[in-house]
Amino acid sequence: MLDGWELADGWAFAIDDPEYGLTSAAPTTTDLVRGYGGGHIEWPEDPTHHLQEGEHA
Repeated sequence: MLDGWELADGWAFAIDDPEYGLTSAAPTTTDLVRGYGGGHIEWPEDPTHHLQEGEHA
């Protein structure tokens, strides 16, 4: 599993080696995933997903 992010303009980044700061980037998330054979994206859950009725984020 790699950490990463996507910018508003669509560029996607993945941190390949946090110790050395190695990062991969591509113009789109689809292009980035294509570079990791069999890779897929898991977006973090909405933080309000686990709230009980009446609670606020």
